[in-house]
Amino acid sequence: MANDMRQSDQSATNREDRINVITLIAKHETPFLNKAKKTTATNGQHNWQTDTMDAPDKDNSAIGGASVTFTDADWKVRPNLYNNTQIMFKKVSVSYEQDWTDKPQLGRGERTEYNYQEAKKTKELARNNEAALLSDNDRVAPTASAAGKMRGISKWIETNSMDAAVILKNNPILSQALFESAFARTYMKGGNPRLVMCNVYQKMRIARFVTPAGRTIGETGTKLVNVVNQVETVGGMADIVLNPIMDADKVFFLDMDYWYVAFFMPLYKEILGKTGRKTEGYVENTLTLEARNEQSSAQIKNLSFENYGTIA
Repeated sequence: MANDMRQSDQSATNREDRINVITLIAKHETPFLNKAKKTTATNGQHNWQTDTMDAPDKDNSAIGGASVTFTDADWKVRPNLYNNTQIMFKKVSVSYEQDWTDKPQLGRGERTEYNYQEAKKTKELARNNEAALLSDNDRVAPTASAAGKMRGISKWIETNSMDAAVILKNNPILSQALFESAFARTYMKGGNPRLVMCNVYQKMRIARFVTPAGRTIGETGTKLVNVVNQVETVGGMADIVLNPIMDADKVFFLDMDYWYVAFFMPLYKEILGKTGRKTEGYVENTLTLEARNEQSSAQIKNLSFENYGTIA
């Protein structure tokens, strides 16, 4: 007997089974941008000054009644530092047809797709901000044919920049000794890093500083807590923060009292004039990074980040 029953998976007239949700798969956290202090830039070249104190002198002594004399060495010129602002933007373009097409979660109607894309581009812009702030880009002065760029954290930190490929040579894997050395170096220069920032691989390495006996096991014996979120350092407690945007070969040790994000222009959204059957616009901001004392922080760079799942 012939089977003339139409199966549900054979009908082209059945409505597609699609959940009414759009899922973004990329992380959009921006830990440094969130934690850094904020200030304002009023020019494309943003300037500030720093100062330092003389080293303690155990032999500072004077003869009673002696006259005070001065030399050129008694006066120090405060260094002037600067960074260039960086204009960052993301474009949005959506046709009228796409706005009025029925879409999961968004529905249909005027600017339904455009508003979603604008919100997504705003998150992407924040990720771009974070990447530039953390980078080893050097500053670039703007010209008529070239965009200006800011100098990022990794380029600013010079005094306490530790190259694992040089120090550890053929085995540049993050060690506890190297980790503690970064804290010691910054402390001796007057800093006190309370924030360690790294990507997932180096955070996994830091978790290995704790022996199995020192890890937390739940009361039922079925839960193992194998992560380190804080560390007691020479200067006090420091938080270890996971940053998905950071380069995997670096660890930053940051004294956040000395890092500022300066906004020349805060987030700005613009819809452009009509150019056809579509809505076009962009989201934009302009910012730079202040390094008020790069000696207060440290970095370890060129660390190994291979074999995520086989960390010994």
